[in-house]
Amino acid sequence: MRLGLLLVPLLFGVLPGCGSSWTLSEGGVEDLLKSWFYPDGDGDGWGDPDGAPQQLSGPDQAAGFTSTNNRDCDGDDDQVTGKIGFVCPSSLSFDASGTITSAGVSYPGASEYAITRAEGAELVNVTKATLACASWGTTAEIAEVTPSFGQLATFSSASDLDPLAATVQADGAFAGWVGVKWSTDDPDDGDWVWIDDTPANTVQSEFDWCGDDEPSPYDFFPYALLNLDDPDIAADIADDLPNVRLALIWEAAESDWCLGHPSAAVDAQVGWTSGYNYDAAHVVCERSWPDPLLYLSQPQE
Repeated sequence: MRLGLLLVPLLFGVLPGCGSSWTLSEGGVEDLLKSWFYPDGDGDGWGDPDGAPQQLSGPDQAAGFTSTNNRDCDGDDDQVTGKIGFVCPSSLSFDASGTITSAGVSYPGASEYAITRAEGAELVNVTKATLACASWGTTAEIAEVTPSFGQLATFSSASDLDPLAATVQADGAFAGWVGVKWSTDDPDDGDWVWIDDTPANTVQSEFDWCGDDEPSPYDFFPYALLNLDDPDIAADIADDLPNVRLALIWEAAESDWCLGHPSAAVDAQVGWTSGYNYDAAHVVCERSWPDPLLYLSQPQE
């Protein structure tokens, strides 16, 4: 089992750079719970991203190891603090706990996007993906300058994805939850539409279906094929269908994006709780650009 999963909650972990480990005595008994601390040369509460961390039982004021994160944009200027998208160019992804952290950013259109591998758990479902995006940047400082923390991405224009292709190609496999839902509670009568009310025809005009076949809502309910006439099964599908989301998939052979339900990567769980194996599981988040002038004008503690 991954160490990050043992130590930190999946969705609402600590700030980037903060982790902990047990120091064991020779007999294997836990002696002291220590945490990672980074040097904070300008005293603004944000650690030096180039500084080597130390595991300490608490902050070391004398040595300057006082920050539990390493996200400072300028380690010498206390008026320039942590990385936040447009202000301090960096991309965003998840650490091992599932928390969105700094890594590499893309700014197409009016939004910034984060693509992340879900390293913190073996399975990620759409509910966890939605919550993770909503938790993007929940520090008080960031809340001052961005109108929303984040949401599951929709990508109503295929061109928005161009800056992200290199990131996905580097991974080699990609299946990321995005905001495309079924428009009705009837799996036999409806269309795939964006959750942000983008015109429905953009789903079909901007993206191809994976394998050239339009996904069916029944792809998410394999048990339903046993007896589609069972009223209990029909009721279950109607209840769960609003939670179904398609996956955005990078097809390496085609060097292009498609929308679908990657059955090879789906766990055998029932219904919309089906998740992706972590080797192929990603979450795609988006949010409006923060205002850099507002950010830099905020008083720093």
